[in-house]
This record gives sequence, structure tokens and C-alpha cells, in this order.
Amino acid sequence: MKYKILLSLILVLHLIFVVISMNQPFHGDEIIWTEAANSIMKTGKPVFDYGRNNPMHMALLHVPTNMYILSVFIYFLGYNEISARLVCTIFNILTIFLIYFISLEIFKNNKNKRSYSILAVFLYALNPFTIQSMMLVDVDPGLLNFSLALFLYLYIKEKKYYFLIPSLILVFLSKEVGLVLLFPVLILSNIIPPNKKKILETFVLFIISILIFLLICLIFSKITGLDIFMPLKTNFLGQKANFFDKGEILIHIWNFKNFFYYATPYLISLFFIFSIVFYYKVIKNINIIKRKDVHEIFLINLFVFAIIGLYMIKGGSAWGFPKYYILAMPWISIFIAFMLSKSNIIEYMKKKLYTHRFLFILLIIFMFIYFYSYIGDPLMPEIDTSVNNTGVFLAITLILKSFILYAIIPFAVIYLFFYFSRFNGKMYMALLLLIFFSYAYIDILHTTVDYSTYSKYGDRGIPEVINYVKEKDLPIEKIATHMHIGHYLGLSRYYEITFSYDYPDRFKKEIIDNPEIEYLIIWNRDVIRIGDNMKYFKLEKQIGSYYIYRKII
Repeated sequence: MKYKILLSLILVLHLIFVVISMNQPFHGDEIIWTEAANSIMKTGKPVFDYGRNNPMHMALLHVPTNMYILSVFIYFLGYNEISARLVCTIFNILTIFLIYFISLEIFKNNKNKRSYSILAVFLYALNPFTIQSMMLVDVDPGLLNFSLALFLYLYIKEKKYYFLIPSLILVFLSKEVGLVLLFPVLILSNIIPPNKKKILETFVLFIISILIFLLICLIFSKITGLDIFMPLKTNFLGQKANFFDKGEILIHIWNFKNFFYYATPYLISLFFIFSIVFYYKVIKNINIIKRKDVHEIFLINLFVFAIIGLYMIKGGSAWGFPKYYILAMPWISIFIAFMLSKSNIIEYMKKKLYTHRFLFILLIIFMFIYFYSYIGDPLMPEIDTSVNNTGVFLAITLILKSFILYAIIPFAVIYLFFYFSRFNGKMYMALLLLIFFSYAYIDILHTTVDYSTYSKYGDRGIPEVINYVKEKDLPIEKIATHMHIGHYLGLSRYYEITFSYDYPDRFKKEIIDNPEIEYLIIWNRDVIRIGDNMKYFKLEKQIGSYYIYRKII
């Protein structure tokens, strides 16, 4: 009974934090998802006006399963932020339950299996990254995360093909990246140690699933007239990574840094430390990997590194939010819980919490004062433009400063507390205490702020900008801006600036020399991107993060 109560409590807290943040305005690519879904119910196709200058935009970003599910929610619950975000939230609740059941299966020979399964759920469900990912109207934190968890749960349970094939097809129907992630990980996990039967079964499983998936796509395309293969050709498999480009390397490091901060440095550091310990033990005694639970956790660990590796190469964020890394969070949580279950760290820490409760209270008070006074919001971006515009030295200085304040100093202080108190397992205990504290601090902080806590983190002023445009009766047809502002003004009426502001000649022709455009509503970082062409505009008003300019020629 107590485990059901604990699981329910975690779910309730998760939902409270999600619901409080759920009414934030849409940002960026969410407009493509929601407008396309809304259009499906009206016209049968994911097509919408992406500004006046890009009418009838075809929004087949990925295999459109998630988009069609979203369209049903919009149809029955209306077109608004809450109905759109419910899709992701519901799939995430199902993912949380799957994390619990997967953990129970892996820990089934541990007498405290329920306790550590609850711990895995806690590490995932109350992580600030998980909660803020629920704000994102997208496939990755919702349907894709759930379908991957469902397939791996059935795979670990060693279910028959008639369970595995439908679940694998669901992964493919969620997003094309599922194939890229799962196949090599499953093959590699069965090479170490060699299992020819499993390798053959995996090939058969994927071949059958892919053939059925392609058949479904063909039938869908015939019925709807849509080219469902377009995402496979142009979006993921058709892209070429340019990882050795200096600019690309810096962007990918920045993306991983954001993931490291969102998921908290303490959780990710604990994962990497435990990974080193795990592989050290495996190398020392290779036979332990033949044990079922160790081999299953080996598979999970490989899956985490496959996700991190893929998005370090391809790029792991959009609008400053490391959304693709959310796929790693369930498995990081399960892996850490497993490693803790193989030690006495949690039991030892509970005893010390009781016998040294005043010390722990002082540590909590210290951390709160320190975070509140010196860090504030640890997820606030250090810079709001490119490294080239900021300057490499200044950018590195700002990032190092935030890293030292957020990751190094809290750990060092608590570690020293435990060191002088002669505690065992000082490093692990310090990281665990910081995980619990940072979860509570950031989750509560996000309930009190008036800015975006996911995409374009720190962005504020969207409702006020819309009100200003209406109060001043500015002609929407004469406004060039970003699609999330355009969404609230009227997508078929505004002019989308994204297609031209990076190209000076095109910007001059389409915006400056265009007599229909009179106003720009942009961010400060856009001023730098537009460059010399800004001389044709005069600042009229700043509202939050947005600058309203009027053309002066």
C-alpha cells in the first residue's frame, strides 16, 4: 500500500508542476504542430498559412501520427495551449508507469525492488527537464518517449513477436529516429556477450516491422494523397551532419550544456560516474554481464549513450530547449536506481539523515540561501545571441562562471561537510542531496516566474505585445515577425520574417523595399542578425523580450 501511495504522490506532484506551467504561450515550432493539427480537422490535410509570404505550408515534419492524435484533442477540447499540451502529458503519465514496471522487472531479484522502482520514477517524474518538456507540443517528450518505453518493456519481458512487432511499428509511426536508435543498440547488446539467436531474432523483428510500417505508409498515402515518406527523405535521413565545422561543434556543446543544466548537473554527473563504475566491474569480471539484470541494464546504458551520441552529432535542441535529450531521461533514471540498488548508499544516507538531521537541515538552509542569492535561476541562458557576436572569450567566461556557481561550488561545499563529518560515500551522498534539493528548488521556482520555462527560456511579453498591437490598432498585414507572435495575431495576415532576416539582400527586397511592411516585432538578438538593414527602422516600443520597430523610409 505504501508504494502505491508514494507512486500516487509523485504523480500528483508531477501533475501540479505541469498544470501550473501549462498555460504558457506557444513558442516556435509548436505553431507548426498545432496549426497543422487544427487544419487536419478542417481540411483533412496538415496545411496552413505560414505567414502571408508562405501560404499553404505543408507541415509533414515527421510521420504524422502524433499530429493526427493532436488534431483529435483540438477538435474535442478546442484550440488552445492546454488542449494541445494534454497529448504530451497523457503519454508522459503512461511513460512514468512504464518506468515503474520496467524497473520492477529489472530489480525483481532485489528484496527492495519496489523502493528502487519508486526511486527511478522519482528521478524521472520530478526532474525539471521532464516537467518542462511537457510544455512542448511535439512528438519527442510524449508519443515517442512512450512508444520507446513500451517496446523496451516488452523486449525486456521477452514477449513474443505478436507483442514486439506492433510496439516496434508504433515506434516507427511516432518518429523515424526510432529505427536509428534502437536497431544498433539491440544488436550491440547481443554481441556482448555473443547471442546469435537473439541477433537473428532482432533482424527478423526489424525486417517484418519495417515492411509492415512501409505498407501502412503506402496505404495512408493512397488514402490521403499525402507523401508520408517526405519526412524520411528530407527531414532526418536526408540531413547531413557537419560535426567538424567549428560553429556546429560550439552549437552542439551548447545544446549538451543546456541538457546538463536542465536535467541538473548532479543527476547527469551521477549517471556518468555510475557508468564508469559499471563498465569497470564488467571489464573486471566479464561474466557478470551474462546475468539477466546486468545485461538488461547494459542495454539501457547503451541506449542512453546512443541518444546522447546521436544528438551530440545531429544537434539536440530547438529554440534553446534541449528537447531531443528527453528520450534519455527514463533510462538515466532507471540506470541510477539500479546502481544504487547494488550498494548500501541509500540505506546509509537514511541513517545519517536521522542521526545528523540538524546537519542536513543546515545544509538545506545553506543551499537555499546560496542558490537564491548567487544563482537565482540556474537555467537562464548566459548569452542571448551567437558566440561570434558575444565574443568567444566573453562567452566562455560567462559559461564557466555559471558552471562554477551552479555545479562546482554546491558540490564542493557539501562534499567538505560530509568529509569533515567522516561520512562514507561522500561523493554519492553529496550528489544525491543536491539532486533532491535542485529538483525542489527549480520546480518551485518555475511556478513563480512570468517567463518561458522551456523554449526560448526567459522569454516574456507575448500577451502584452498582442495587447499593444490591438490597443494601437496596428495593421497586422503590415507587421513582420516570428510565427508564434503571428499565431496570436493571425497566421494568414502577418509577414513571416524567418525566411529573410539572415540574408541582407533578400531582407532588403522582401521587407525594406516592400511597401506593405511597416513594423518589425523582433528580439534583440535579431537586431544583430539583421545588421545594417536596421538603419531603416526606428525603435517604437520595448515590451518584455520584444522590440517593436517602425520603418522610417
